[in-house]
Amino acid sequence: MKNYLKIFGVITLAVIIGFSFFACGDDDSGGGGTGSGNDNGGGGNNPSVNITWTTLTASQLPYIYTGGFISSVVYGSGMFIAIEADENIYSSDGVTWQKLPGLTSFRYHSVSYCNDIFFIGTSRGQLFYATDGIEQEEDWEQLNLSSIFGAGTNDNINYISAITYGAGKYVAVGQNGKIACSDDGISWTEATGVSITTAIHSVTFGGGKFIAVGADGKIVSSADGETWTEITTASFLNQHNIPATMRSVTYGGGKFVAVGNIFIWHSTDGETWTKGTSTLFDEGNIPEIRNVIYDGSKFIAVGRYGRIAWSADGNTWTDISSDNLDFYGIAFGANRFVAGGQSKRIIYSNTQ
Repeated sequence: MKNYLKIFGVITLAVIIGFSFFACGDDDSGGGGTGSGNDNGGGGNNPSVNITWTTLTASQLPYIYTGGFISSVVYGSGMFIAIEADENIYSSDGVTWQKLPGLTSFRYHSVSYCNDIFFIGTSRGQLFYATDGIEQEEDWEQLNLSSIFGAGTNDNINYISAITYGAGKYVAVGQNGKIACSDDGISWTEATGVSITTAIHSVTFGGGKFIAVGADGKIVSSADGETWTEITTASFLNQHNIPATMRSVTYGGGKFVAVGNIFIWHSTDGETWTKGTSTLFDEGNIPEIRNVIYDGSKFIAVGRYGRIAWSADGNTWTDISSDNLDFYGIAFGANRFVAGGQSKRIIYSNTQ
């Protein structure tokens, strides 16, 4: 039975950025990435890429309000979806966008596409999913996961930040160290053994295991999505030599890549991590990198000040930056890259 929501009241625009995700899939699948083909930052071992950008401003998109930012972008089943706190949009080609109907009563935080299901995570522990189309309000079902993720009055606390799929399980992560798992994406139970209580921002599956990262440099792993163990051998320190806020993790080419603050780390097993050589995201020592994905052949990282970089191995990175806006989400589909961020702007690449 479809759920029709009521507006709960005026909500303050103060969304916590900790984002997310992305496409889900097999061990060597990931999201996407983009850039402008520049070679301004130490891409010595990277082959060349030819990526150019076109920018769409908020006025060129079907938004009612032009403030805010796009927090998450995903591609699946022939469609891009871009998420903003109050307004969500979709596109078949990344160029022409339409308003996603319904879904107007919560703060929207993340979007994922896993095993043929779209998921949109919100504040207050609410999760929306669609299995057969996304263009009609009745295509979306609402799940109340507040018993796991919480249903507090602060809309920026109890969010669902990312979902992935692997080993026959859907896994969702969020604030306060919460992790949930599901066999079908509809019935969810809380995972066990999660010892951390800080926000978990991202989760991926690869190499036969789930890896999730979050605040205070925390990282946890699981073989089955149900029982989790904190990895204490990793040391994610930021530019001030204190635990970094880990924003995103992905898997591709036999390697995990995680980003936090101004640094990028990579690992073959998810337990022993090496910091990459890039300084591309070091813009006055301000935490910058927000998202990393794998497009099937390379890793792409996006962040603040328009910075975008790509890498074939997760260690050596090449600058393919766009304009000077902050980017929070990126995806690959329909033979092009699409990124979203500050001021609700979207950039899309030439076809690849």
